[in-house]
Amino acid sequence: MAPDLVAFARRGSTGESRKVSHESDAGPAALGRRHEWSELPKALTREAEELLGSRVLMAESISLGFSPAVAARLRLLDGRSVFAKAVLPSWNRQTFEMHRREARISAALPEGAPAPRLLHSVANDTGVALIFELLPGRPPVLPWRRSELRLVLADMEKLARTLTPSPISCEPASEMPGFADGFTRLRQMRDRGGDHLRDLDPWALAHLDQMEDLERGYPEAARGDTLCHFDLRQDNILIHGEVVHYVDWAQARVGPEWLDLAAMLPSVAMQGGPLPWELFPFHPLGRLAPADRLVTFVAAMTGYFLYRQQLPPPPGIPTVRAFQRAQAKPSLAWLRQLLAAN
Repeated sequence: MAPDLVAFARRGSTGESRKVSHESDAGPAALGRRHEWSELPKALTREAEELLGSRVLMAESISLGFSPAVAARLRLLDGRSVFAKAVLPSWNRQTFEMHRREARISAALPEGAPAPRLLHSVANDTGVALIFELLPGRPPVLPWRRSELRLVLADMEKLARTLTPSPISCEPASEMPGFADGFTRLRQMRDRGGDHLRDLDPWALAHLDQMEDLERGYPEAARGDTLCHFDLRQDNILIHGEVVHYVDWAQARVGPEWLDLAAMLPSVAMQGGPLPWELFPFHPLGRLAPADRLVTFVAAMTGYFLYRQQLPPPPGIPTVRAFQRAQAKPSLAWLRQLLAAN
C-alpha cells in the first residue's frame, strides 16, 4: 500500500484539508452493558477452571463492545492470565449462538493467523464460555490516528493474503443472515403505510425500489474464496507496536478478498477517519474489486444499516442502533458516490 494513502485521504480528494482528529469526530463508541464473570453460574466457571487447571483469582471486565456477554481478563491462581468471553442464553439468545459459532471458527483458525488462540471452550444449555490466550496490545485510539490507521490498512492486505484461500471450512458471505434484504424490508415498511420511515434519509426513501433491485445481486457480489472477518471495526482490532491482531471471529464468512476493507470503512469514517471513497479505490485490496460488485455490496451494507437503525434494540444490547445509524451515513454517501460514478 502506498505509504501516503492516509495522508492523501486526510487532505481530501479535492486537495482541501479535512478535520478528522477532534474528539467530536470520534462518533459513538462500541460500548454496551457487560455482565461480570461473577454473574455466571458456578457450574460453568468451575468447568472453565478445571480446563485451565487453576482457579480464577481475579476477573477484570472489559467494557468495549456491544454484547451483554462477559469479556474479562482473568488472573489465575498459578500466575497465568487469559482472556474470557461468556454468555447465557437468557441474556441474549443470538449472542449465545454467536459465541458457539465463534468457538468453532476460532478452534479451526490455523497457527499463524493474526487472531488470539482459543485455549478452551465450555458449551452447554446453561451457557458458553470461551478462554483465549491474552494478547498484548490495545484497540486503536479514537478518533483514528493517522499512524494507526495506516498500520491497520497495510496489515489488512497481509490478512487477506494469509486467509486466501480460506484455510477452514466456513459458510459463504452470500449467506450472511439479514445482510442483503434491508432495502426490501424498508420498501415493505413503506408499502404498509404509516409514518414508520419518517426518519429515513429522503434520497434513500425515494430510491427504495432501485436499491432493492441492486441488493438482489449481493450473492454474486459476495462470491470469493477468502476467509473474511466480516465484523472489522476499531473495537475488534488490537495493536501492539507494529503488530495487528483481529478478535471476535463469530461473523467470519468466505467471500472476496476486498470485503473486509469495504465493510470496515464506514465505521472508520464515522469514528474520525477519511471517507470510504477516499481510501478504498487507492488500497491494493480495493483495486481488486470490480465496480459492479462493489456497488452491489455497498448497497446491501447500506440497506442493512438503514433498516436495522429503525428497529428496537436487541435484548441486552441498548447501544447498537446508534452505532448502526452512525455507520449508515457514510455508507449511504458512499453508495451515492459510486452510483454517480457508474
